[in-house]
Amino acid sequence: MANRKLTDKTMVSVFNNNGGVVFYYSELNRVKRRWDKPNVDKKISLEELKELVNTAGGYELLRDDLLITDIDVREELGLPVEKEYMLDDQGIKELLGRSQEDLEEVLSNASDAIKEKIAHVAILIQLADLNKIEVIKANTGIDILSAIQQGKEDQKTGVKTK
Repeated sequence: MANRKLTDKTMVSVFNNNGGVVFYYSELNRVKRRWDKPNVDKKISLEELKELVNTAGGYELLRDDLLITDIDVREELGLPVEKEYMLDDQGIKELLGRSQEDLEEVLSNASDAIKEKIAHVAILIQLADLNKIEVIKANTGIDILSAIQQGKEDQKTGVKTK
């Protein structure tokens, strides 16, 4: 259980760990919470997060699209505490720099949302390790090499990509 005393008023940093817009409506506070950009952080009360985790789709939203890095809070909410569920962009970049075995282990246990995020970051950093590219493709179905090549072609022709 939690290593420190958490109360309903404890404020928790919650990050958008998704490539797009993430939002939910809190009945408790009668407010719509919205993250428009990736890696943006908002302070949310533990009480509101408890409400969210118990609403339809709330658990999945907290597990896959919103990132809480505080282990005690994750335990309190019943969210997985394994490293593959707490990867932000920097963590993924570090993972892609480690061994192929580390990457395979994370991909075998990660949610689909995290797998897609790993593929997206691999494209952004133009991952050059063909073995890792194949591991990612086998686990996500996303052809990293083609996406990198398309991005380079688009840059040459002046096409703007996301």
